[in-house]
Amino acid sequence: MRTRRTLLCLLASVALGAVGCGKGESTAEPVATGGANTGGTAGTAGSGGVGGSPVVKDRCPEGLTGPALVRLPAADGSFYCMDERETTVAEYTTFMKEAKADTKTQPKECEWNDSFVPDTYDPQLDPPSGCSMASWDILKDNPKFAMGCVDFCDAFAYCKWAGKRLCGKVGGDGTKLLMIDYPTTGSSIATTVSGEWYGACSQGGTSKYAYGDTRDPNKCIETEVYKAQGNASLDVTKVTSECHGTREPYSSIRDMQGSAAEWGNVCTTPNCLISGTSYTDTTPKGCEEHGLFTRTGETPDLGIRCCADAVAAQ
Repeated sequence: MRTRRTLLCLLASVALGAVGCGKGESTAEPVATGGANTGGTAGTAGSGGVGGSPVVKDRCPEGLTGPALVRLPAADGSFYCMDERETTVAEYTTFMKEAKADTKTQPKECEWNDSFVPDTYDPQLDPPSGCSMASWDILKDNPKFAMGCVDFCDAFAYCKWAGKRLCGKVGGDGTKLLMIDYPTTGSSIATTVSGEWYGACSQGGTSKYAYGDTRDPNKCIETEVYKAQGNASLDVTKVTSECHGTREPYSSIRDMQGSAAEWGNVCTTPNCLISGTSYTDTTPKGCEEHGLFTRTGETPDLGIRCCADAVAAQ
């Protein structure tokens, strides 16, 4: 079991349910298939084409681990790719069995992270730090739930292992931590289409929620749905989910709201961005919801969704 630093959460803009400051860990039992992967005629030209012709990167890489990738347009005319759903417990469990936490799998800012296994505590014996043993046990028993109980470095390493990267800034370098001045650059990435997560959730900046401008408490895995359906609602592999955009490619991206909030590669010291809401959040306010959470922090309803750079056609 890792020694966990004291959690520090600096909320930006709005509260994020159990992921927020002072909320404590949720006592509820917590916490992906097919996607658009087709190319188009547009794309950002790169260098190195045959005979000096531009290279158009407008395809998602194929054959990678985890959820299928969906190709999304960026405001500058380029493309990026995003997992159609959150990483499941089953997918992360495979990663835990195969990956070793060392300097080869993590950036230098994560050298402290010596295990990808969730940090757990016994509430009868230990002060809260990471996830309760009961929360982790529930996740282990439900392989189709969104993976939770992971810190930022776990999420970063998982996406790298899967051949992808943690979602962050459009056009950013996903091979290292994006360290920024949060009050200006960071908040903009979280609330405008300069950020990959917000751009996908808001259908390219055109809607307040993933599915439109008016909240529908029955669309996503939020508190109302969880109360009505219980653990059955937390299966993020269901292709019947209504929590998605109203047009392609955004209609192929599921559960960006509700279910679990998600880590993003936008960091200060020692905090990183979390976007979205979880099933514990009783007052979700839209795709712009975000916060900063200590890089070492873990909660049952904070998980992973990976992105990838678009590639040229083979």
